[in-house]
Amino acid sequence: MTIQAANAYPRFLFTAIAGFCSMALTPSRAHAGGEDCNLNGVEDSSEINPFGGYALDFDGNDDYVDCGTGSDLSLTTGFTLEAWVRPDSLSGIRRIVAKGAPGGYGFGQNAGRLRFTTFGIKDYDTAGVYLTVGVWTHVAVVLDASNDAHFYVNGLPVETIAGTNPANTTAMPFNIGRLANNIEYWDGLIDELRVWNTVRTDEQILESFNQSLNGDEAGMVAYWRLDEGGDATATDTANTNDGTLVNGPLWVPTPTDCNTNAVLDECEPTDDCNLNGMLDECDLLVGPNCNTNSIPDECETGGILGTYYDNIDFTGLAQTRLDPVVYFNWGNGPPLPSFDADTFSIRCFGVVVPEFTETYTFYTRTDDGVRLYVDGQLIIDQFVDQGPTQHSGTIPLQAGAEHALIMEYYENGGGALAELRWSSASVPYQLIAFSQDDCNTNGVPDECDVEQADCNTNGQIDECDPDCNSNGQTDACEGGDCNTNSIPDECDLAEDDCNMNGVPDGCDLPAQLTVYPAQPQLEFPDLVETIHTIGVGSDAEFDDLNVGLVVTHPFMGDTRYWLDKAGTTVYLMDQLGDSSNDCIIIFDDEAAGSPPSDGPLFGIYVPIEPLSAFDADGQQAGDWTMHCLDEEVGSGTGVLQQWSLHFSRLAETSDCNGNGAADVCEVTLTPVLTQDFESGLAEWSADGLWHATDECPREETCDGLQWAYFGFDDACDFNAGTAIEGMLASPPIRNRA
Repeated sequence: MTIQAANAYPRFLFTAIAGFCSMALTPSRAHAGGEDCNLNGVEDSSEINPFGGYALDFDGNDDYVDCGTGSDLSLTTGFTLEAWVRPDSLSGIRRIVAKGAPGGYGFGQNAGRLRFTTFGIKDYDTAGVYLTVGVWTHVAVVLDASNDAHFYVNGLPVETIAGTNPANTTAMPFNIGRLANNIEYWDGLIDELRVWNTVRTDEQILESFNQSLNGDEAGMVAYWRLDEGGDATATDTANTNDGTLVNGPLWVPTPTDCNTNAVLDECEPTDDCNLNGMLDECDLLVGPNCNTNSIPDECETGGILGTYYDNIDFTGLAQTRLDPVVYFNWGNGPPLPSFDADTFSIRCFGVVVPEFTETYTFYTRTDDGVRLYVDGQLIIDQFVDQGPTQHSGTIPLQAGAEHALIMEYYENGGGALAELRWSSASVPYQLIAFSQDDCNTNGVPDECDVEQADCNTNGQIDECDPDCNSNGQTDACEGGDCNTNSIPDECDLAEDDCNMNGVPDGCDLPAQLTVYPAQPQLEFPDLVETIHTIGVGSDAEFDDLNVGLVVTHPFMGDTRYWLDKAGTTVYLMDQLGDSSNDCIIIFDDEAAGSPPSDGPLFGIYVPIEPLSAFDADGQQAGDWTMHCLDEEVGSGTGVLQQWSLHFSRLAETSDCNGNGAADVCEVTLTPVLTQDFESGLAEWSADGLWHATDECPREETCDGLQWAYFGFDDACDFNAGTAIEGMLASPPIRNRA
């Protein structure tokens, strides 16, 4: 099974879901004067901004940005102003920036001509018209030590106008988009605004006019990237001259053309694997690609792309991030610190590539609403307020094909959680893991890490392989592994040397465990005794018997269970009063206690009557019959899902470890519950039982599936050479809707 990160194949997110995303593969159309690929009425070449992100849009009437009266902006001569602008109107005088008047300076346009002013001294107006409505243009002016003004357009010098005196100082604030006297408002967009207290040279302006800067360059006293995209503040990256937005200038996204092919990046969505608005070929110019496969490393090590909104209706975008799985329980808190805990929404984009061609079931478990689309088909539609609830939907998938997945979720009050799983005939019920190619989460694809350290050549970097003794060496490469289980003997000894003879249990002489499982799936309604028989043909003897029982029931109270064989009857459990629904139990004479009358029926318990009653016969062969009876009317119908017989037989060797004590005296077969939760098929293994349960032994209450492991810890010499006559490979219990 291969699961691709959402950002690895984003084209399916747009082609497979007709009408779902407006970022569609729509052919461009000719606009008057040129192409208009995004059909927004503006010629593509006019929209292109080399920086992307956002810009501020001013209405030309009353909106502006107030950046205060910082002394570092009180410039008189020998300074540089520059900005990217896209005017919507060229009528009259309109200011990009101004500090004044009286006194001070300003930079803007006059009917398409560039105008720089030292208020009360001189207006420097270019002879040429350099601005065009709707077209992005970089403009700059330098006032040199002789007070001459040098004008630049798109990095190149265009005109020089002689001056006389420097600007006068002023206490007026520095404004973006107007002159402080409530006049000369800018109409259009402004981006990448910079102020320098030095005379920038022709070479310096040309080199950086279309490059984003750090803000710590020599001589830079203010730098507003204008990329906040939603705040009421325009941040000064170079200094402390942050500006306050007044009367609502708007943040608007700015299209880019990173590969300079005259096509807007947004019109080339098939080549943007991480959905960052930049083409992959442009990402590769600035980001890592360790395996030179033309896919940015980020796209090989990511997860499902989650877009988080600060409202329940997918508005108020706050953050987009990659998550390896959809498995969140926020409780009563928010998913992000800046969010309201009770009103937010998330839209997740992913791509799955199944290993098998078959019908898959997808499961969502949410509080509150959820919708799930697979290949554009809505298979789960529960967009309502609800407590933690699991829903499912099915769809056939093709092996090796990429299938687009979109999950929409909202939270409206109380607790909040979101989970996404799947299963099929060949895939167990499990979380969908969208990030499989960066096991150590270092941002480098595993195949690149593996080139440096993969001692066992298993395709996984050594640091992600097991290292049970934390010595920095992969277990499988360490040596000293007598039972060839890929675990160093010193680690086996720490857990599996029950007689402490210095030899891992798996290397001592083996005993035998024989399991006979059954999956009757039989209902037992009120007051009706239900029976199921396992016929054992083997005439082998046994030294110990345990019994497994898995039952689903709306209410386990007043239910009874007993086992008989050849006239011998043993009562296992008689539940009274308020009891948990459902159970997964192993009955063992050596267990610590009886099943509780209230709470989770999950674990290893002593039966009402000892199973040793069957020891007198000591033979496995025969018919073993399980009885189930619900003695209360109205409690609902139970289901005997699975039950099993566990016969254990000690090794024939009388002293397997040579310690002078007979094996039968040393060894007790005591099953224990190790709370080791993993996903996988329910099955019997050589040393115990993997099984699914919807009870949660580590918490008082919980919903959803958990996985539990039943093993045997005090069975010396029990872990190798075990005979297994039956494998329980059924789908896990899924009785919670």
